[in-house]
Amino acid sequence: MPLRLHLSVSLLLLVLSLGRGALGAEVQVRADDGCAEPGPIVDEVEQIIGRPLVSIPGVAFHVEITHAGPRSWRLRLDTEETGGSAGAGAVSGPPRATRELNGASCGELASAAAVAIALSIQTAEAEKTPPAAPEPPIAPPPPAAPAAVRPVVDVAPPPVRVSAALLAVGDVGALPHVAAGGELNVALQRGRFGAIALVSGFPPQQTSVTPLTGGQFTLVFGGLLACANRPRTSATAEICAGGELGRIVGEGTGATHPRVGGALWAAGRAEVGVAVPISSDWAFVAQAAAVFPFVRPTFQINGMAAGYQPAVVSGRVGAGLQLAF
Repeated sequence: MPLRLHLSVSLLLLVLSLGRGALGAEVQVRADDGCAEPGPIVDEVEQIIGRPLVSIPGVAFHVEITHAGPRSWRLRLDTEETGGSAGAGAVSGPPRATRELNGASCGELASAAAVAIALSIQTAEAEKTPPAAPEPPIAPPPPAAPAAVRPVVDVAPPPVRVSAALLAVGDVGALPHVAAGGELNVALQRGRFGAIALVSGFPPQQTSVTPLTGGQFTLVFGGLLACANRPRTSATAEICAGGELGRIVGEGTGATHPRVGGALWAAGRAEVGVAVPISSDWAFVAQAAAVFPFVRPTFQINGMAAGYQPAVVSGRVGAGLQLAF
């Protein structure tokens, strides 16, 4: 009976030992003066890794803490692979890793051993974890079509500008001699284009056919011009074209029976002008024009002598002031 009881106890211890080696990691501690125990080290390891050591199979940690001097201690930590069929402390191969560390106390090195064991377990598990499959590359979006460049257009029409001008005018060719007269015009302008309506006239001037006979002639007309201008910082240049329609009136002098006669004045007109601002409302204006009569009547004195006929082309200049409203 004693021999059978002894064999039963030995068999039970062997089974328990095999069970520990097969179930999980184990920690063995050998310390001088018994200053360190496996229990606290295991508790600290499990707290760091977040689970019990029995869930970490096939590894054993041997902690050895010894005196290194009067106030110095040395830690040696061996990590070994264990076999599933061996008992506690059984080794199937050489140490997988050995670490050594010096410290001022045994307790300090025991805590360092727990940290080193936890790091060793975490590193081994990270090496066994298969790398995550790389995510498929994201295809770049197709290039956006370039935006069409569209000019910015001011859809609001420019305002209509109204102005009036009074000019002193000189003419050569329309009457027998150089004539001085006046012109009043009203202009409407929107942007770079406009129109001018005008009335103009030259007072009677005398011409002689013989020393005793002659005549005096007057020209009065109105006109309508279309214009285009080009504003500048200091002046505005303008070019106009249109027509004139009026009447030439002649009266004989020195004749036995003087008569008053008239003829149609119809002519085309091409003109260039310039306006120089004086203030926000007033401007000085000047112009030069060429006039082409469509009809050139001939005036006679006493039915015989030719008194006067307008020229093929007459020239005209003018200058005055313009008021903008």
